[in-house]
Amino acid sequence: MPKRWAREGVWLAPFLCLGLMALVPARPWPTFPPPAQYRTVTDANGTAVTVPVPLRGVVAWIPDFLSKTHAPDRLLKLGDPRDRAGFAASLFGKLFPQLVKKDDLWTPDDGTLESTLAHERDNSVYTSGGDARLGMITFSDWPGGPITSADETIFAMTRSLNTLLGQEERGEALIARYQGELQDLQGALQPQTLADRPSILGMVSPSNDWSRLSARGGDDDSRAGATDGTKGWAAMGRYDDAERILAMDPDIVILWVGEARAFLRDPRWQGLKAVRDGRVYSHIGPGRYTFDLDNVPLATRWLAEIAHPDRLQPRVRELLRDHYRNAYGYSLSDAEMDDLLNIQDNRDSAGYVRFMATGQGVSP
Repeated sequence: MPKRWAREGVWLAPFLCLGLMALVPARPWPTFPPPAQYRTVTDANGTAVTVPVPLRGVVAWIPDFLSKTHAPDRLLKLGDPRDRAGFAASLFGKLFPQLVKKDDLWTPDDGTLESTLAHERDNSVYTSGGDARLGMITFSDWPGGPITSADETIFAMTRSLNTLLGQEERGEALIARYQGELQDLQGALQPQTLADRPSILGMVSPSNDWSRLSARGGDDDSRAGATDGTKGWAAMGRYDDAERILAMDPDIVILWVGEARAFLRDPRWQGLKAVRDGRVYSHIGPGRYTFDLDNVPLATRWLAEIAHPDRLQPRVRELLRDHYRNAYGYSLSDAEMDDLLNIQDNRDSAGYVRFMATGQGVSP
């Protein structure tokens, strides 16, 4: 190459790149032929979707799909091979160890369209990561329109996914178990007879120093026999001013992120009643996700035992163990339950011994 070309190539390169990029839209988008045999199902958004028969499998967001269908054999993809070890160590990896062993579920993915298309499977449906414009069959498991309640969203997602798989009865059984666990709590708590309902404030901070934060009421406060700590403050705007939170002065603080032990020692919050009484808790793993079919009832029971330790016997560990044994045939170890219940972060919080292995059966 002449030296002049080499020198000019330095400044010509960006223009050449732009020219090549301009040609990209002209490339025809790949499409996939419609299935020869199909059935029509309605997704959670109310859209009729043509689903191939037989359905080879689903590409989905893993936690929702597994907890709401219990159908690991219908998954076509789990993630990049680099995610494999992390999944194996997770609770779902322990519940479904067969998924860790299947090499074809762990395919390289750089997040680009080309990567997705390279692993597109015939007769498959995408509830996550698909593009209907390319002829990929997409199915929404998220209900359209305004969300009336977390429960209704959970039920809509569960029903739509199980309808997609043609196992509607399993979906109804999972919903019935969820409702039964909450009804058992209401029977034990008898919320209609409560004379006192402590106020609860949920708090989130992007860092453990709590220099920036936001506060919110809990979705399950009423079912746990408590009240929303932000009630009466909505008209005053944001809840993230330290002075406003001190003025709310909740009875109980639940940290959705962050460590209760550090918060209890923080001098900025010593004026809170919840801090003085030691009633600050790091939220537990079960139920931290608002639409968690498995664990919302367990997390609600946990919150109710915190709010009313004098009324409820300490049964969270027992119920947690029973749930996973009955639902998945998996026996949680004490160490796994300690991790799910954030024993380390909450050991300094008032009454938390009731959630420890040595505290079960101890009268509150």
